[in-house]
Amino acid sequence: MFVEDRTPFFADFGEVATLGGSPVTVIFDKDFIASLEVESSNPVMLIDDVNKAGVVHGTPVVVRGINYTVIAIHPDGTGMTVLELEKV
Repeated sequence: MFVEDRTPFFADFGEVATLGGSPVTVIFDKDFIASLEVESSNPVMLIDDVNKAGVVHGTPVVVRGINYTVIAIHPDGTGMTVLELEKV
């Protein structure tokens, strides 16, 4: 896990979403994403692991005024996690 402060990364590229009823800064991507761990056409968002506590499949998410639910959780091993979302 990286020990560097990831706050500037989220400050530069992030936006506020509601995750499980709490505001959190995320990197949101509603388009196709492909990486070593994730390949999906569902929207995804990247969160700092410090915000991951309590996130499970079915956790509600609101991004850009649209309601989603978490359908997959992919820790990336760097201290961040990709959450795959489904529109509700």
